[in-house]
Amino acid sequence: DGANIRSRPTVSSDRVGFMRQGIAVDVLEQTREISTGIIWFRVVFALDGATIVGWIRSDTVIQLTACQTLP
Repeated sequence: DGANIRSRPTVSSDRVGFMRQGIAVDVLEQTREISTGIIWFRVVFALDGATIVGWIRSDTVIQLTACQTLP
């Protein structure tokens, strides 16, 4: 189980990685997809010695600390 990491905050963008369940990540920023209202997080994490940076849908993760509320 896990979630796709995308190059841009939309499901139609390229997949740049896959985040397995249970991995902790840092959120760099967040945005709301205008057409769907879905919030996306830009994240960074280490996976098998590589640093992965990309976008993940907020509804696929569990937040340990709250991000600022978007307008």
